[in-house]
Amino acid sequence: MSEYQYYEFCNINKPISSEVRTEMRAISSRTKVTSHGVSYTYNYGDFRGNPKEILAKYFDVFFYICNFGTLQLMFRYKKEDIDINKLKPYLIKYAIEYETYGDYVLLDITINDDNGGWGWVEGEEILADLLPLYEEIKNGNYQLFLLIAMINATYTGKDQSMIDALQESLTSLSFAQRAFIKAIDFSVCL
Repeated sequence: MSEYQYYEFCNINKPISSEVRTEMRAISSRTKVTSHGVSYTYNYGDFRGNPKEILAKYFDVFFYICNFGTLQLMFRYKKEDIDINKLKPYLIKYAIEYETYGDYVLLDITINDDNGGWGWVEGEEILADLLPLYEEIKNGNYQLFLLIAMINATYTGKDQSMIDALQESLTSLSFAQRAFIKAIDFSVCL
């Protein structure tokens, strides 16, 4: 199977400056720049930039997906826009983590299916459907974290009763939460 990696950065409420566009184009010849973001597609090789540093400096959202079973979604929030203490109960090592960068909190959500991945994926159309998750979390809707806990428990072979309990705690899923499930081809909870 061929390798496929897709990286995308996005600003939610403001366009990126011409200086940032120039800097993003300098990272790779595989750059596609829009008014609010930039994307990179690789079928061989790797991205030369540091996604966390680029996100912290220029963007609100970062999205990565590859056909070997990894999806990463990172959000940048101003410290005053997110309550870290309310996030802490949902943290899962390697799945839901955060870091602070200056005046910002970077929330890192990573799903790894180490059982061979999801087959061929294409990331170009996925992020637009996931963007509402940024506001859901900012507004204190942490249901995505319960969903990720259930996915993580399934992938790591946790006790089925734990998975069932997590599934029962989920209420009706938002469009963006369903898009997240679809992106990783995890239809167990649909």
